Amino acid sequence: MGRTPNRHLAFAAGAHQCAGLALARLEGRIAIARFLARFPGYALSAPPVRGGRARFRGFLKLPVRLG
Repeated sequence: MGRTPNRHLAFAAGAHQCAGLALARLEGRIAIARFLARFPGYALSAPPVRGGRARFRGFLKLPVRLG
Protein backbone atom coordinates (compact mmCIF):
# COMPACT_ATOMS: atom_id res chain seq x y z
CA MET A 1 0.00 0.00 0.00
CA GLY A 2 1.39 3.39 -0.86
CA ARG A 3 0.35 6.96 -0.13
CA THR A 4 2.28 9.70 -1.85
CA PRO A 5 3.56 11.94 -0.36
CA ASN A 6 2.15 10.95 3.08
CA ARG A 7 3.16 7.42 4.13
CA HIS A 8 1.39 7.64 7.52
CA LEU A 9 -1.20 4.93 8.21
CA ALA A 10 -3.47 4.93 11.28
CA PHE A 11 -6.62 3.30 12.61
CA ALA A 12 -8.56 6.61 12.24
CA ALA A 13 -12.25 6.90 13.10
CA GLY A 14 -15.71 7.19 11.56
CA ALA A 15 -16.05 6.44 7.84
CA HIS A 16 -12.27 6.23 7.54
CA GLN A 17 -11.79 3.72 10.35
CA CYS A 18 -9.38 0.90 9.60
CA ALA A 19 -11.08 -2.41 8.85
CA GLY A 20 -8.53 -4.20 11.04
CA LEU A 21 -9.11 -2.04 14.13
CA ALA A 22 -11.40 -4.51 15.92
CA LEU A 23 -9.06 -7.41 15.14
CA ALA A 24 -6.01 -5.46 16.39
CA ARG A 25 -7.82 -4.62 19.64
CA LEU A 26 -8.87 -8.24 20.15
CA GLU A 27 -5.32 -9.48 19.47
CA GLY A 28 -3.97 -6.90 21.94
CA ARG A 29 -6.39 -8.01 24.67
CA ILE A 30 -5.51 -11.67 24.15
CA ALA A 31 -1.75 -11.03 24.04
CA ILE A 32 -1.74 -8.88 27.20
CA ALA A 33 -3.97 -11.30 29.10
CA ARG A 34 -1.76 -14.27 28.17
CA PHE A 35 1.41 -12.36 29.05
CA LEU A 36 0.05 -11.44 32.50
CA ALA A 37 -1.18 -15.00 33.08
CA ARG A 38 2.30 -16.35 32.23
CA PHE A 39 4.15 -13.72 34.29
CA PRO A 40 1.90 -12.91 37.29
CA GLY A 41 4.82 -11.27 39.11
CA TYR A 42 5.43 -8.77 36.28
CA ALA A 43 6.49 -5.40 37.73
CA LEU A 44 8.65 -2.42 36.85
CA SER A 45 12.17 -2.71 38.21
CA ALA A 46 13.11 0.93 37.53
CA PRO A 47 11.32 4.03 36.25
CA PRO A 48 10.43 3.84 32.54
CA VAL A 49 12.03 6.26 30.08
CA ARG A 50 9.64 7.71 27.49
CA GLY A 51 10.63 8.45 23.91
CA GLY A 52 11.23 12.07 23.00
CA ARG A 53 8.60 12.32 20.26
CA ALA A 54 5.08 13.49 21.03
CA ARG A 55 3.42 11.52 18.20
CA PHE A 56 4.81 8.14 19.17
CA ARG A 57 4.39 7.70 22.90
CA GLY A 58 6.46 4.58 23.30
CA PHE A 59 9.27 3.90 25.72
CA LEU A 60 13.00 4.03 25.13
CA LYS A 61 13.51 1.85 28.24
CA LEU A 62 11.02 -0.20 30.22
CA PRO A 63 12.97 -2.22 32.80
CA VAL A 64 10.83 -5.02 34.23
CA ARG A 65 11.02 -8.00 36.55
CA LEU A 66 9.15 -11.07 35.35
CA GLY A 67 9.24 -12.92 38.68
